[in-house]
Amino acid sequence: MIRPTARFVMAALAAAAPLALSGAPATAQDQPAYPAIHMAPAPDPDHPAYFDLLEAIDGSVNRDALFDTMGAAIAREYAQVPEIAALEKAKPGLIDATVRAMRPVLEGVMARVEGEYRPRRRELLARNLSPSEAQDLAAFYRSPLGMKILGNVSRSMTEDGFLEDLDQDITSGKDLSEVQVTREEVASDVDKAVRSARGAMSQAEMAELARLAKEKPALLKLATIRGELLALQTQMANEQPNAGEIAAIEQAAITAIEAHIGK
Repeated sequence: MIRPTARFVMAALAAAAPLALSGAPATAQDQPAYPAIHMAPAPDPDHPAYFDLLEAIDGSVNRDALFDTMGAAIAREYAQVPEIAALEKAKPGLIDATVRAMRPVLEGVMARVEGEYRPRRRELLARNLSPSEAQDLAAFYRSPLGMKILGNVSRSMTEDGFLEDLDQDITSGKDLSEVQVTREEVASDVDKAVRSARGAMSQAEMAELARLAKEKPALLKLATIRGELLALQTQMANEQPNAGEIAAIEQAAITAIEAHIGK
């Protein structure tokens, strides 16, 4: 039985928000000049402002779309297994039924990984943002412009380009549970998503974003911690289900297959 991983959702989830304003600029002329930063001793990462900022960031993610993308990837992987492909031919819809049965377990995997990484994400933000700056960012992410930017970033992470990369791994015969996502691949995915989001903005929205960046320097400060963000995102992207979760995924798949064959 193929063991699907959680890396599809984690890559998108990790990239969706913090880099929306710190992705690679489209051209050299777009490169902003970031002010020198002199940080005071790191605030307490358990300050409510950092919890609120992560809530604003994570709230922008379209989880249904992310799971749909992961489900499509798993279905493509299953279709490459001769035994499962034969069952699908005899009993059309078997693969889709199997993926649907596995989804609750995969949602649990994502929840676990999110919970494990949330303290590390808060610590990273606390080392680089004051509580007031975190509050400014949370307010921006909840504004109409901020929600549009993050929504576009999240959406672009679930489109065909992501599945095309997976297809290359699948057709080359790789077991996706053994594929390690590199920092360069995460950076490339994020940069593509950011450029797509920027391209969807009007001139008036770009001007508004530039104005806000001058008023709230925290909007630009995230770009200075891009390396740390990418390192953490890469670790998240490579997280795997644990033994208990793998067993639950496989049992859900077996139960669904047996039920579908018995129809």
